[in-house]
Amino acid sequence: IPYKANSIGATTVFAILLRPTIHTTPKPVKKTLSSLRLRRMNEGVFLPYNPATRKMLHLVEPYVLYGIPSSETISDLVRRRGFCRVDGKRVPLADNNVIERELGDLGLICVEDLVHMIGTGGGEGKE
Repeated sequence: IPYKANSIGATTVFAILLRPTIHTTPKPVKKTLSSLRLRRMNEGVFLPYNPATRKMLHLVEPYVLYGIPSSETISDLVRRRGFCRVDGKRVPLADNNVIERELGDLGLICVEDLVHMIGTGGGEGKE
């Protein structure tokens, strides 16, 4: 059976861990989930959708739900649940001043710029 991806043409996907990884989960699946930064149930991450990520998502498909996020969804998640590390402390991204101060060297000055960067897959995403 040929593999048919549900996110053809996407640059970014959002993945959520839905099933618990209990003792019977195979070790390669646990390692792949860890490398995708999905360690706890109901945890979600934005991932670049390239061939390597596609293969990893295909391996962990029984445990993960993923798809193309809309710009409204990205904006809502960043405003509600987005955090940034400032001097070792976890600071919410609710204020544009935090984004401009910490991510200004990447050309990001507001939440909308951050949403656009995540949605288009621009930049490394690790900063």
